[in-house]
Amino acid sequence: MSSSSSSSRHQTNRPDYDEKECLYENVLHIKFLLPGTTTGSVIGKGGERIASLQKETNTKMKMSKAGDYFPGTQERVCLVIGTISNVLSVYEFLSEKIKETFPGDVIRSRQIKLLIPNATAGVIIGKGGTTIENIKHDTTASLTITPKSDISERVMTITG
Repeated sequence: MSSSSSSSRHQTNRPDYDEKECLYENVLHIKFLLPGTTTGSVIGKGGERIASLQKETNTKMKMSKAGDYFPGTQERVCLVIGTISNVLSVYEFLSEKIKETFPGDVIRSRQIKLLIPNATAGVIIGKGGTTIENIKHDTTASLTITPKSDISERVMTITG
């Protein structure tokens, strides 16, 4: 009896899509980079805050381990899986936590850092940099992508 109630409890905490749906366009996998100093307030004591956030936003989230920073940074990887609107809700929360962590740092408090595959970076940059320049012009945001290296992903920083 207790195993069946445990099973139902687990199901209510899961996002309302299954793993197979992740192959469809309506479910995104987005990797945010978060400053090591911000992650504690995102995770919360005993993981309570991140569990609550997943439930509130109907997303799945995974954070890299403490001290396990993305190469060349002091930032941890936060994978968020969900629909566009749900991932945007998580983004708003993460953005607020970054602002709280860096109240005097106008630039970092207005930045979001994402990990993107090398192939995606090429599409965003475009031939001769035209696509990235158009994005910058149309949005008035600053957008930078780290140079290609031996790592399969690059950091895309959006400020604005």
